[in-house]
Amino acid sequence: IGSRIWVMLENRAIEMDKFDSKDISILLWAFAKAGQKAPALFDHFENLIISRIDGFNAQGISNILWAYAKVGHRSPDLFDAAAGEAIKKFDSYNSQDISNIVWSYATVGLYPYDLFYAAAEEAIKKLDTFKSREISIMLWSCATAGHPFPKLLDAATREAMKRFNKFNSQGISNIVWSHATIGHRSPELFDAAAREAIKQLDTFKPQEIANTVWSYAKVGHPSQELFNAAAREAIQKLDTFKPQEISSMLWAYASAGHFF
Repeated sequence: IGSRIWVMLENRAIEMDKFDSKDISILLWAFAKAGQKAPALFDHFENLIISRIDGFNAQGISNILWAYAKVGHRSPDLFDAAAGEAIKKFDSYNSQDISNIVWSYATVGLYPYDLFYAAAEEAIKKLDTFKSREISIMLWSCATAGHPFPKLLDAATREAMKRFNKFNSQGISNIVWSHATIGHRSPELFDAAAREAIKQLDTFKPQEIANTVWSYAKVGHPSQELFNAAAREAIQKLDTFKPQEISSMLWAYASAGHFF
């Protein structure tokens, strides 16, 4: 669909007043999924969503928060109202709902402890149903929010160890970065992550390479094979690295005393 059509759809949606809760969540999700920021549309529905927040089911709340975060439309009042409602319903949320919700709050820079705590507790109960990507998102979100939940980290570590071959480059990078950011040492996890990262390094983006070696240096976990392989991969992709990624790489190698 061309951008002109999206604008027409946005204007028409604003004019209409008969959207129910499900319609609203699907509408906003679709605009966000298509990369359409539509600020007027998201502004228009904000107060309506807040006034009807208790009428949204688990998926509806998850979709709405994800949509606002995805388009970068920060709405503290809406996120505050949604947090209270989400906490009441977490037992009915599936793994995707839970991971999407904490990702949304972390992405917009809002970190309500009660919401993150309730999400972590529910995630621990259902962790065997989480996809690898959802585990990494959960950990990244809690680390970004500055909420270190050791019980979640320990449970997620045990679950990740069963299926590290299911994690992609972003998942591996997120997991070790989360542990390092929070300061949670897990030698077995870092050893397993290094083995899997080496196999997949050609798929790692510059930020993922930089974050991974930074994480190992931060927790003081030596992995000569990983650092050698990461250096070789970084040299091949050096023209795509941002300044911060280069400085992060250099800090990691210097801190680890590893010179390539």
